[in-house]
Amino acid sequence: MFGPPAATLGLIEPNFIDEIEAQVREFLDLIILNAIKKGNNQAMTILEKIRSCGVPLNMSTLYATLRELERKGLIRSEGARNKRYYLTEEGEKYLEQHAERLEKVKEVTRKLRMTRAIGIPMMLSALRELMTNMDKLTPEDKAEITEALGNAFITIKKILVKYVE
Repeated sequence: MFGPPAATLGLIEPNFIDEIEAQVREFLDLIILNAIKKGNNQAMTILEKIRSCGVPLNMSTLYATLRELERKGLIRSEGARNKRYYLTEEGEKYLEQHAERLEKVKEVTRKLRMTRAIGIPMMLSALRELMTNMDKLTPEDKAEITEALGNAFITIKKILVKYVE
C-alpha cells in the first residue's frame, strides 16, 4: 500500500513495512472517525479537515478508507451523489476504546503541522530528488551539497542541544 523506497531497495524488512502500513491504516481510521464525529460529514469536508492537520491525504485513499470503515460497521452513509457520513454506535465505541491512541494521533498531526511550517516536507522532497539524481552530480555539486547539509546539521544541533536532557 505505502511501501517506502527503502523497501524497494531491500533496506527494510517486509514485516516492518506491514507494521507501518497497519499503523497508518489505524491512524487514518482514527482521524477520519474523529473528523466525522466533529461534524465533517461529506468527503470533501473530511479531506479538507485532515489536510489542514498536515496529513497529505488524497481523495481516492479517503474514499477507500470510508468504504472500509462502512464495511466494518463504524460509519454509515446517506445519499447517493453527495454522501454524508455518520458514526454508528460501533464507531462511537471504537473512538472511546481508542481514546488514548487518538490523543497520540492528535499529537502527531500537531507536530506534522509544525514540521510543514518550518519546511521539513520541502527538505524531504529535496532529499528524495537528491537520491534520485545522485549518480548525475558532479564532484563539485556533491561538495556543495555536503557543505550545505553539514551547515544545516550544525545549526539544527546547536538549537536542539538546549532541549536535550
